[in-house]
Amino acid sequence: RRPALAGVALAGAGAIGAWASTVPLVSGAAFVVAGVGVGGLYPLAAAAALAAAPGRLAVAGPRLTLATGFAIMAVPLLLGVLTDVTSVLTGWWVVVVVAAAGLVLAAALPGDRRA
Repeated sequence: RRPALAGVALAGAGAIGAWASTVPLVSGAAFVVAGVGVGGLYPLAAAAALAAAPGRLAVAGPRLTLATGFAIMAVPLLLGVLTDVTSVLTGWWVVVVVAAAGLVLAAALPGDRRA
């Protein structure tokens, strides 16, 4: 659970830093921080999703692949449409809200079973 919380927190902090910055170098550094945070989330999420479906891996695996494909292909386009229709500020708020939801979900993951 701790690595997921750290990843979401880094991603959220990087997004907020990029959003708030008016200096390109600082914005770039903030995007790097966000990328480092996001980088470890897929393997953690995949492990959590597959662990939540014991005995049903043949069903869970393809669903995970479908959800991942949708997230990679459609969500950035939908976020772009949203920012075109409303404003860039709205798009950034969506990113911050999704990061906050990720923190809540990561906190709900079962803790380390090693005692």
